[in-house]
Amino acid sequence: TRPSSFDDWLQAFKEQATFFTGVKLDTGAPRWPLADVLPVLPFIGAAVGLAAGLVFAVVRAIAGPGWLAAVLAVGAAVLITRALHEDGLADTADGLGPHALEPPRRLEIMRDSRNGTFGVLALALSVIVKVACLAQFSGSTGLVVLIAAHALSRAVLAWPLLAFSPVHSDGLG
Repeated sequence: TRPSSFDDWLQAFKEQATFFTGVKLDTGAPRWPLADVLPVLPFIGAAVGLAAGLVFAVVRAIAGPGWLAAVLAVGAAVLITRALHEDGLADTADGLGPHALEPPRRLEIMRDSRNGTFGVLALALSVIVKVACLAQFSGSTGLVVLIAAHALSRAVLAWPLLAFSPVHSDGLG
């Protein structure tokens, strides 16, 4: 069931790029489950990192302060990915943050599209940490760091996807 030719892998890349970014490519119905095309994810991450890194490098090159370049680069990555990862972080924090909840209630909270206190705080802290870490770099270093970080973050998705079954049959979590 895995892609076997270059054209198949290109199709898989386009399918996953359409899902994991705001780029809409004409792919038709998905042909492969995510677990069968995991090798394309780091390439999608690298492309996102390249775009965000270029924003960072350009702002730094025009003598922009590191914090401004970092804010704009993090914002660019959020826009490119349609905040997919931030949404997942907020849902996870809202579901796992409160104490004394039974697992079914935690899952219900995670599926709720509204953000709660834990989700909002997780998002704020995440953005602050990303900006603080990125702001110290030169333009070229920031470009490389963003490409590597986005590629690596997509590569590590393979382990939980292959090691665990989804909680619900109609979702990715």
